[in-house]
Amino acid sequence: MHFSLDVTPFEIMLNGILQGLSVGIVIVPLTVATFSDLDPKFRPEATGVFHLLRNVASSLFISISVAEVVRSTGVNYARMVEMISDYNKVLTWPDVLGAWDYMTTRGLLRISKEVSRQSAMIAYLNAFGWFTLVAAIAIPFSLLISPARSPGSVTVAPAPPSRQAR
Repeated sequence: MHFSLDVTPFEIMLNGILQGLSVGIVIVPLTVATFSDLDPKFRPEATGVFHLLRNVASSLFISISVAEVVRSTGVNYARMVEMISDYNKVLTWPDVLGAWDYMTTRGLLRISKEVSRQSAMIAYLNAFGWFTLVAAIAIPFSLLISPARSPGSVTVAPAPPSRQAR
């Protein structure tokens, strides 16, 4: 969530490595907890259904994220270009626009490219924010998982002594 337009390739690579390790750390215990108390004869079908649901949910969330990036990029672009006009007196200050010139076609093209870059960055941060929110909502549900009891740990109370008829 703290990425900026100045992010380095090393930071992106480090983030990818951490995400990959985190997914591996989460998926294995989730799978073990899912199948721990399931009868072994049902595991092949349950594995297929489990991974199907996981893939469908992942695809759905990826689609929602891409839609959010596209939507948010357009919204942010529209909001930012509203400020570039003759009516914005701040743009007449010499240090604000720098080398950009909104009075020429070439200058407008440069400004448009920069606004596109910044609006896409905001959109990606919004998508990562949604991802963080969904992951945070999932944390309390993970606390509901209880450890499975092994078959040997079940205690059976001894039968009461039988009374023999005399």
